[in-house]
Amino acid sequence: MASIRNITLALPSGREIELEVHKEETVGEVAARASAGLSLDLRHHTPHLADASQLLAHDRALGECPESRFLLVVEKIPWVEQLRLPFGPGRELYEAAGVLAPNGLIYYAPSCADQVLCINSKEGVTEALGPTMPGREKYMAEGVLAPNGYIYFAPYNAHRVLCIHTETREIELLGTELAGGKKYSANGVLAPNGLIFFAPFCA
Repeated sequence: MASIRNITLALPSGREIELEVHKEETVGEVAARASAGLSLDLRHHTPHLADASQLLAHDRALGECPESRFLLVVEKIPWVEQLRLPFGPGRELYEAAGVLAPNGLIYYAPSCADQVLCINSKEGVTEALGPTMPGREKYMAEGVLAPNGYIYFAPYNAHRVLCIHTETREIELLGTELAGGKKYSANGVLAPNGLIFFAPFCA
């Protein structure tokens, strides 16, 4: 019995293609192979195969499917990537509100995460930026966007001011080290003279 068979696959555009598949190939493998020519970002889309009545399980072998014609179904999935760090009391990755930069990117200062988080909402991409910063509850106060395009975050348990250069996406720690914990938790305020003020919590 031949281990290779031909199937007809209807694409989301309505176009049909012929595919040569091995009967031991799974539905998921064939769906991924068929979608490769569609320039899909598989971080944000999941391809499925369906017969005339239902979606097929990804681990099902094509040899178990009597049909010879299938539909390629592309499911758009949430684009926010999973960040691998436990959640729970005192373990929140990002606690301070994000700040929208003039270029449309959104930046978050890390609390228990290790790096700054940058979200490109237009492209559906997230990225961790800058140096690794150890510790917990590092930045809790919302940052302030200054006229120079930089975003400044005051430290809570971190020891230096965090500065994000929004155009270059460079991350910088400013000033001398500030001792102690729970230093600044309230949002900063941009004054008319361009200075930024944060009220102390335990600083």
